[in-house]
Amino acid sequence: MSVPVSPLVQVLTPLRCVGWMLNFVDVGYLGLLVRNGKLVRQLSPGRYFHFVFPCLDQCKLILVDMRTRNLQVISRKDFLSRDQVVVNVSLNVTYQVLNAAHIALRLSEPLTSLTATLKDLVGLAIAQLDGQVLMRSGRTHIRECLLAQFNEIRELGFQIADVRLDEISFPEQPKVHQRSDLLNAHSAELLQASYLESAMNPLVFSNSLDAETDTVGSRANFSHCSLVHQKSGEKISLASLLSTKPYLALGRELDNDFVIPDRECSRHHAQVFQFQGIYYLMDVGSTNGTYVDGKRLVPQNPTRLRSGVTVQIGQQTWQFEEKILYLWKR
Repeated sequence: MSVPVSPLVQVLTPLRCVGWMLNFVDVGYLGLLVRNGKLVRQLSPGRYFHFVFPCLDQCKLILVDMRTRNLQVISRKDFLSRDQVVVNVSLNVTYQVLNAAHIALRLSEPLTSLTATLKDLVGLAIAQLDGQVLMRSGRTHIRECLLAQFNEIRELGFQIADVRLDEISFPEQPKVHQRSDLLNAHSAELLQASYLESAMNPLVFSNSLDAETDTVGSRANFSHCSLVHQKSGEKISLASLLSTKPYLALGRELDNDFVIPDRECSRHHAQVFQFQGIYYLMDVGSTNGTYVDGKRLVPQNPTRLRSGVTVQIGQQTWQFEEKILYLWKR
């Protein structure tokens, strides 16, 4: 017989008697006294009396479980290795609440947010290695990556005590002879490295523009590209944003160059960069994937953006627009 797990956060209506309010906080919990929507006081375990004005003060008591708890995260066919091998993961996380006020008042579903963050971190760890490497040392690699990224968890108001991988499996066994996938991953790294070199070298970058000159030699072509949100019409000018940095980072976290406020978007989801006048989009190992014209991108593998294609991240969709500008030479 299984014992039901108590909720992490409970909202109670305190008992009232002639203007006095009785609050009781059990052992292992922290109480948050909220009056008219504002946090008034944090209550350690014990019994409390507070005076309130009848019909004027709207009070509630929020109990947050501060004890060590376990969270099981099971993921099926959500992750791809660097060589496109599907990986299933089941892990057990031991955690505690670090910031009760943040969890109870800022997060609508704390455990959902914690689970999504853990999946993001696992996805990034898996996307770094090939399937054969994950088969040999995947448990150690994923656990070490999660332990090294505890700051991501602390920002949510939690702290992690331990991580145990219960299962790591491969529905489609990786094959050693899949050289095409390995070559694609290698070419993606070379492509990004070449771009970074050209972006930092004005001479190389100018030569790439000169390569766009037509056969007559009387004009040079320059492209002005942007992403246009299909619902709001908001336009992201890629040329201006990429003029001072090697790539444009997209994701839910505030440290990205372009922040996407979507729950299905990973903290660090994708990158856009330019190489020899051509724009590329690369998924960096997101949980829910990046889609171009409805096709999910392979993580860490840049895909060329052509005018008119749609880019989907979570519930947000943009259209890639490219305009060719001509500079006539005398």
